[in-house]
Amino acid sequence: MLWNPQHEYRYHQIVLPEDPTAQDLFDFIARHLFTQGARSADDRGQCLYREQTQNLKCAIGAVIPDDAYNLDMEGNTIYALCTYNMVTLPKYISKYQRLLGNLQEVHDYKCNWESTQDMRCALKRVGKNRNLDTTILDSLYFIGR
Repeated sequence: MLWNPQHEYRYHQIVLPEDPTAQDLFDFIARHLFTQGARSADDRGQCLYREQTQNLKCAIGAVIPDDAYNLDMEGNTIYALCTYNMVTLPKYISKYQRLLGNLQEVHDYKCNWESTQDMRCALKRVGKNRNLDTTILDSLYFIGR
């Protein structure tokens, strides 16, 4: 089941704080990925920060404010966006770019989307490597998988 932007999140509407911590970002992105239930990618399978047809967002696309997003970002890693100042991004993107890069990789790897367990394992690895609390993952799941 794909996420429908007209429906409220299954887990309740979550708002990212203005100055999020690494834990805030991890929890927000985990909820987003499980709620959306699909990779943000084009017809060729190339991952996108924002897929326009179905209104999908990747792990990082979900934490980039609408007014900071532009199409020039597509095709670039988070490291490139931060290093070359290609766009004006909130400070937390640069501050947590390694964590976000790890979460971007979880989003981009197709096998992580095959089951709830696969996504949980991938996110738990990231969380544990970053010394984050991963207990939220025990309550998140894909519908129908």
